[in-house]
Amino acid sequence: MYRLSLTILLITILLVPLGFAQITEEEFFKIEQSIVVAATKNVQTVSEAPATVYTYDDKQLKIWGMTELGDLLRYVPGVDIYDPEFFLFGGQRGFIGAFDTTIVLLDGLEMNNNIAGESFISHNYPLFFIKRVEVIQGPASALYGANAVGGIINLVTYNENEISGLKAGVEFGSYNTIVPSVLLGGSIGNFKYKIFGRVLLTDGPNFYDKVKEYYIYAPQVQNTNRRPDYTMWDYDDTGYDRYLYAKLSYGPFYLGAIYNYQIDGRGVQDVQWIYTGDLDGRDQRIAFLGFEDYLIPSKLNLKVEGRFYQDYLWGNHTQVPEIYSVDSNGNATTNIVTNISRADIELWRGFYSNLKSPGSRKYQFEAQLKYFFSEKNRITAGVFFDRLDGISASWNRIDWSTIVGGPVSATNIVEHPEVTTNNESSWTKVSAYAQWELPLFNDLLLVTLGGRADNYIVQTNNQGFDIKTEINPRSGVVFKISDNSSLKLLVGRAYREPTVFELWGAANKEGGIQQIHAANTWTFETSWFQMVEDWLQNSVAAYYNYAENFKVTIPEQGSGVKEVPIVRLWGAEEYLKVTLPFYKNIQLTLGYTYEQGNQSFWKTEVSGTTTNSNWVDSDYYGIPLQKGSFIVSYKVMENVYVSLMNYIVGEIDPGVANSLSTTLGKLPAYWIVDASLLWNNIANISGVSYDLVVAVRNLLNQDWWNLNPRNGGISLNPAAFPQKGINFEVSFTGKL
Repeated sequence: MYRLSLTILLITILLVPLGFAQITEEEFFKIEQSIVVAATKNVQTVSEAPATVYTYDDKQLKIWGMTELGDLLRYVPGVDIYDPEFFLFGGQRGFIGAFDTTIVLLDGLEMNNNIAGESFISHNYPLFFIKRVEVIQGPASALYGANAVGGIINLVTYNENEISGLKAGVEFGSYNTIVPSVLLGGSIGNFKYKIFGRVLLTDGPNFYDKVKEYYIYAPQVQNTNRRPDYTMWDYDDTGYDRYLYAKLSYGPFYLGAIYNYQIDGRGVQDVQWIYTGDLDGRDQRIAFLGFEDYLIPSKLNLKVEGRFYQDYLWGNHTQVPEIYSVDSNGNATTNIVTNISRADIELWRGFYSNLKSPGSRKYQFEAQLKYFFSEKNRITAGVFFDRLDGISASWNRIDWSTIVGGPVSATNIVEHPEVTTNNESSWTKVSAYAQWELPLFNDLLLVTLGGRADNYIVQTNNQGFDIKTEINPRSGVVFKISDNSSLKLLVGRAYREPTVFELWGAANKEGGIQQIHAANTWTFETSWFQMVEDWLQNSVAAYYNYAENFKVTIPEQGSGVKEVPIVRLWGAEEYLKVTLPFYKNIQLTLGYTYEQGNQSFWKTEVSGTTTNSNWVDSDYYGIPLQKGSFIVSYKVMENVYVSLMNYIVGEIDPGVANSLSTTLGKLPAYWIVDASLLWNNIANISGVSYDLVVAVRNLLNQDWWNLNPRNGGISLNPAAFPQKGINFEVSFTGKL
């Protein structure tokens, strides 16, 4: 009934006349050099930006039938994606995890969560109101501070001046998915506004036949014959998301808010007893206000902005190694249940939540000055204040690890347990950054020099304060061969903050972690960018990362993630886009990534009464040596475009710590084909045109898996994640 009501509402809205600018027919395959903002916090062309940059505009996303950020990232060179049908794992340039070494920005606002610094890429990054996606490769801590190690993903929305009316759309898809979206903008007197809203409902894919394939899903799980018959109890992965973005501006003043409320099933990221009833909820709220204007026309620009973040999380699952019987008094025993019922498992369902708390809060203030000696000769400097009051989830479940010591009460399990001070962590960060962009020799040579200092003020046992400082420089030299071609040389340092979970693991010596440091990397990079008129764009990059104190799975040791002294990663990327000059109805897009690495650590071996420690070098596991994409877009006739998208990933060595090494050895390579159809201006109602987009994912219905890069194949963590079979999306949208 709820889905039906949403459909009726959206059809009604779609019939309302719209007032957005039209994309003309001849613009679709025309290749233009894009502008980029996130590389230096200044508007510049990609050829002049001191970084390797990949940009994707709204028309390109539309032709490819992409509706969410995750759809696009698979096709971006240098980006690795591992999908547990929960939130995306992966990262940039080999720094894989939960995208906790990438900062995702929305119009310059950091969207990573407060607890673990993760981007949490799921249904929460819709592309409906996005004008351009900027993917900045390489270190960016010199401007953005912590966690910008692999790079930056900046989502640029339509600004208030580009919106005058209403854009509405509704998407239907596999798994009973429905997604209505509305974008509204305009002006009232001197006030300008934009409002975006979206609701997503989905039943999610059904993996009940895949989670039983333990030889690939989780070979390390013992006693699999006692696990339930999922065909009897079925599998569910329902999702619900509501998203709101609003901004109001008056001259140089502006304020806004972002609200994302998201409930997902946990997909296949945990080895559970049953895959029904589990969920993960996130509630993210952001408020911001600021001022930006030229104090001296064309010379001195001031931007002042305050931000407030608040995060909540909650959920449950049945990720426990054994099911124990419970006596008549409600106490767990040490007796393992062999004939397991649904009721037995429900007694061991664990709940986590911080809803009975103020949530994790972050308070930020930034003041930034830009001084322009000329258009390209400019200094950008700023100060940044960041206060984090983090609250992780409190658990309410039977602690199976204490069973040996005696029975533990299984009664009074509540869905949202109380949060205590043990769940809290906080720090204050005061930072300053500066950057000078200096053109030389009539703009033939563009030099960028900059750096940032982040000072952490941490209270220590109520007895004083400890100050830790991270300094991250960056420099770049861009040789302009022509207005549309350039050679770039780049070097920079970046760092990543320890997450709440890693700090907890260190305090409890989980996985052998004794001490936690801020991970850091030095990156050395060169790249070439070239445009040929309006029919070819080419970008080639090569890089080397030297990283310290990263948390990775050490081979030869199956005890989990450890802090590794040295990680080295190197690779090359190619991005080519061509509209055939002799036949402009076809556009080709090619992406290629080569990446490899190794790591060094102390390996301790005990033989009798003798303990030896040796410095060991090993391969860096969990990433494909090669991957690529090839997209052919074809204009079939006036206003009708089809795209065939190929995504190819080479085999992946998981390392001996991942139990997959005992069965398959390596995760097989795969070749996935997607397809899309865009019918531009398919209908005209009340003088307004509308578009139809049909996207088919995994067109050939391939059986394929993604590696689990985070503790994969250890304990109750899957070794690999099954991926969706053929699925589709159909959307009808008022013309933008």
